[in-house]
Amino acid sequence: MQQMDQPQFMQIHPVCVRQQQPQQTSTIMVGNLPGNCEMYQILPFIAVYGQIVNMQFCAQGQGVQTALIEFSTPEEAMNAVSYLTNMYIPGHNLPLTTSLVMMG
Repeated sequence: MQQMDQPQFMQIHPVCVRQQQPQQTSTIMVGNLPGNCEMYQILPFIAVYGQIVNMQFCAQGQGVQTALIEFSTPEEAMNAVSYLTNMYIPGHNLPLTTSLVMMG
């Protein structure tokens, strides 16, 4: 019976291994917005969480719509997500859904 050679493994110096840093994003998605609301109506209660750089509605259906909102810093975006999630808009019976949007 022939003996099999043991596989040889290269040792890699830790400095040579590039670790992927988690990307930070300043953009959030807010869903379950009332289908008939306008930017000027929701801007005041979203702007309290940071400086808004850009905001656009991106989807609509079944009486609700979704908006992409870009804040000036990732920290502001994370703060907005933590406070806006499950918030109710007066006169609308669905809680807001929010998430960070990873742009790549």
